[in-house]
Amino acid sequence: MIKFFRHIRQTLIMENKTSKYLKYAIGEIILVVIGILIALSINNWNEARKDRQKEQLFLHKLSSNLNEDITSLKNILHSDSLLIHDLTSLSQEILTVKHTRELTFKNNARYKYFKFSANTSLYDNMIATGQIGLFRNDTIFDALTNYYKRATQMNNGIDESLKNYSREIESFYLRFDHVKNNIELPKKTIDDYKNEPFVLNSLHGKNGLLTFQIRNYTALLTECKSLLKVVQSEIDKK
Repeated sequence: MIKFFRHIRQTLIMENKTSKYLKYAIGEIILVVIGILIALSINNWNEARKDRQKEQLFLHKLSSNLNEDITSLKNILHSDSLLIHDLTSLSQEILTVKHTRELTFKNNARYKYFKFSANTSLYDNMIATGQIGLFRNDTIFDALTNYYKRATQMNNGIDESLKNYSREIESFYLRFDHVKNNIELPKKTIDDYKNEPFVLNSLHGKNGLLTFQIRNYTALLTECKSLLKVVQSEIDKK
């Protein structure tokens, strides 16, 4: 093809047909430009197709991460409800039973706490590699950032408070009374439990913290589900 065009140019020059040569040269330039534009268009189309494939992969991975978060949040909410039930039962027992042997310290509820950690693996990787812009829907990035920010705030706030409070309760009971019901070891009486303010106050205080955590995690769960819907709608677009 190149030899063909070169032959035409040489023929026109040799025949001294300058005006025709100029017209031909302009036409040849236009053809070259059109060819370049077509090549660029094809290349851009290929790059856009690759980006869409990457976006779909990221969206599916993000969907998996969010589903893991939803499962984790539901489990914590269920576990927190059980802790509240056990702590409330223990408080009632302290006020009603006749002997400490009748107290049921279920599931270590006084010391146990749960902490939610959002799965940020994909988000962190996309930020680090600069690929977060592959999401065509800008609301995903904004919503994701806000969601992880709130999850971190809860980790540093209510979760940390529950952890510290639970450890303080455990430290108190280790000093206050023998943990095991060993007949050879002296135990506090039920009146000792009733008359020590920290006993009932700590149970009441932990219930309050758990209730606050449940309220916050319920809101976070709703936010996570809404974000998942947006992600799923983008996946469906393909």
